[in-house]
Amino acid sequence: MRDAPAFYGEIDDAVVLTAAAVTQGLPPSAGDAVNAFVSAHARARRESDIPAFRAYLHGLVSRSSGFDPRLERYWALVGTVTGGRVLNMTVAHRWLTDGLSISMAGTAPPTSR
Repeated sequence: MRDAPAFYGEIDDAVVLTAAAVTQGLPPSAGDAVNAFVSAHARARRESDIPAFRAYLHGLVSRSSGFDPRLERYWALVGTVTGGRVLNMTVAHRWLTDGLSISMAGTAPPTSR
């Protein structure tokens, strides 16, 4: 991985976009949040955002989508304690994974960043 601080900064950008979509109750979709997420991973690996890379990334992130129920419970409690001001990362991860699936299905072409 190249510059880890830059990678995490780019992931933070994707999370901000994801949080906005989740907060608005929008269904997962191929769009800016997914594109930012894919772009961060592609740059970190010195890859291009092409269909083959999206398939590779989907394989990585979809394996971690079956969260431990304790992790889901943790984020639910964080939401309760913070009054919902903190994004539930299990929800965000699933939203991004589903959005990545949609982008791979060709319902929305990826954009270059």
